[in-house]
Amino acid sequence: MVNRILEPLSRLCGVIAGVAATLMMLHILIGVILRVVFGISLLGTIAIVSDFYMVVMVFLGVFVVSFQQEQIQVDVLAEQFPPVLRRITDTIAELATLAFLAIFTIGLGTSALQKTRIHERVDAVFTHLTVWPLRWVAMAGLALATLVSLWHFSRLLINGRLPSVVREDNEETDSGEGQV
Repeated sequence: MVNRILEPLSRLCGVIAGVAATLMMLHILIGVILRVVFGISLLGTIAIVSDFYMVVMVFLGVFVVSFQQEQIQVDVLAEQFPPVLRRITDTIAELATLAFLAIFTIGLGTSALQKTRIHERVDAVFTHLTVWPLRWVAMAGLALATLVSLWHFSRLLINGRLPSVVREDNEETDSGEGQV
């Protein structure tokens, strides 16, 4: 059931993050072409890239990567553990991830409330850009990643392993014995 709710959200967030990455690349490309060919600077590029595109890509991307279980992991030592010890260490690692994400989400939510109250804006040379809505995008991405981590943690406690994820090529992957 959780998978049926989070999977479409993951796809949507992946598309949104992909669109943000594409727009960022086009924005930077246009800025470079204007500078090199015409000697004109595209004002506000750094502010727009860092305050808009990057926020969307990073924070929605954290959720997508968490849901698809595609985060980077280095478990050279843990691979040598017996299955029972591996499940224990994976469960502890997921609990630590859950705690970190929950604390980070609460902090971002608090910050988003404060920045919304003051209608946060940044100076982009030619104008002031409203950026407070992006605080909510960041918080939403981390809140979704926190939900995924909570789901993974509960599955580790109940089944001793993470839930399977259906990939875009309709190939179901078994996450193996407690991979985190």
